Amino acid sequence: MRIGRVVAPATPAIRGEAKWRKVVDVDDRVTDIAYSSGWLYLRSAKDAPRFKVVRMLLLHDIVEIDAGDAFLHEAGALAAQAQKEEGAAQRIFGLLPADQRDEWLALWHEFEAAETPEAVLAHAFDRVQPALLHEATDGVIWQKYGTTHEQIQSKVRVVRAAAPALWERVQAIIARAKAAGRFG
Repeated sequence: MRIGRVVAPATPAIRGEAKWRKVVDVDDRVTDIAYSSGWLYLRSAKDAPRFKVVRMLLLHDIVEIDAGDAFLHEAGALAAQAQKEEGAAQRIFGLLPADQRDEWLALWHEFEAAETPEAVLAHAFDRVQPALLHEATDGVIWQKYGTTHEQIQSKVRVVRAAAPALWERVQAIIARAKAAGRFG
């Protein structure tokens, strides 16, 4: 089943790719998210309900794909983004039968609130993925937007408590980026 294609924020080419991608297959992105989330789960908290965490990530990213993306370190853009995402979630999940709509909206809101252990773990995974992408692209986005070391550390802090096994990996990525001068 094909979900569709969207124009996404420019995704930098990973080493070996020819150019940045602007149009992505949604089903490819969802598949990548599912596989990545499963791998991350296996490397971290074994007692969290895996399916629930992966569903939260998928629902979050489906809404984010529809609403568009905001740069993680622009506070003003993030406030407006939250409103866009709420509208997108209501619209997308509003297309579903009432019971499924209510279940998926509740799960999406749980992720956004980041108060339950499952939502905190999902947020940790959501913070790891950009670090992995930045490592694979030599930190081009961090440099383009002038992202500081302190901003990155602030955003990935959730990983330390939620997924300690991943914390060391993320810190190694950040340390290499800092040593290579890949911050703004």
